[in-house]
Amino acid sequence: TGQTAGHEKPLASTKNGKTLWQTTSSGFEENPNVTIEVYLIEGNMDFYNWLLAVMPKSENGKGNWSGMRKSGSITAYDSGDNMIMRWDLTNAWPKSYKVSDCAAD
Repeated sequence: TGQTAGHEKPLASTKNGKTLWQTTSSGFEENPNVTIEVYLIEGNMDFYNWLLAVMPKSENGKGNWSGMRKSGSITAYDSGDNMIMRWDLTNAWPKSYKVSDCAAD
């Protein structure tokens, strides 16, 4: 959840009746969750191995979540292949996962 400050009271008002506000971002109250959808290619075990490394030992994982954090970016492009937004993730790890049904059509 993002937090802002300074928006409670107007900063000034112009002769034309326009009210000026100042808002300052103070960061995140807590670490946000990001949901991504991953399509795996047969034979590529990278994502599975990462999940296995961070899963708790009680669930047959290796329990090394603090040592297996990953950084990366999620980038959005417009129809002309121009980057329009980018979110940088730092020290992320999977919180949960869900496997959907597969069809061999």
